[in-house]
Amino acid sequence: MKPVSFFLIILYWAALFFDCALIMSDAEQYRYFSKLLLMPILFGLMVSEIEHTKKWWSVRVISIALLFSLIGDIFLINTEATVQQFIGGIACFWVVQICYILFFYRKRSFQKKDATFLFFATIGILAYLIFLQYLMFDKLDKTHLQIPVIAYSLTIGFMLLCAFNINNSRSLNNMGVIYFIPGALLFVVSDSLIALNKFYFIKPVSGIAIMITYGIAQFLIVMGALKFIKR
Repeated sequence: MKPVSFFLIILYWAALFFDCALIMSDAEQYRYFSKLLLMPILFGLMVSEIEHTKKWWSVRVISIALLFSLIGDIFLINTEATVQQFIGGIACFWVVQICYILFFYRKRSFQKKDATFLFFATIGILAYLIFLQYLMFDKLDKTHLQIPVIAYSLTIGFMLLCAFNINNSRSLNNMGVIYFIPGALLFVVSDSLIALNKFYFIKPVSGIAIMITYGIAQFLIVMGALKFIKR
């Protein structure tokens, strides 16, 4: 790994730490200088590490995911986003999840020999999503946001399933266990906390927990993608 890449990694964690400090001090107005640095830094890390590759499809799809993550971060930069900002954030991160689905699925498609694993993984993910929707049902019904929230939940659930499926690949097993599965799981946790804060919790969970899980999730997925692209 190049020295500039190490610098960007340190810068990324410094920006994430600084963003959490701003949340703790209720200085939301300054988060445009911290939260909105995260995705450009990850993109810079990817550019600095990739010189010659035949895997430009993967580079493009991860780049699109980072771009829409940045736009989604703009919509959801405030912990108390309006309904319009929340819908905008959902739309952007829906594109992000589609990009990660395409990336994961292209690395390992669903195969008949993995049917038992996929069946139980699907049941587990669906059970979690149904329970989550049950908790949020009353407030979702009042705000008329059931359709976008359910659509996004199913998409991120499918993204998690595709990440789990990478574990069935012998050549990519280590990447799946170290990077893709933890990254996908933390993405689900982060988005679940956002949804529960808005539609269920009386006392919201701190935005710090949301940012830490989100920041680690994106970092792990991008680092895993880099490992694959450079292989």
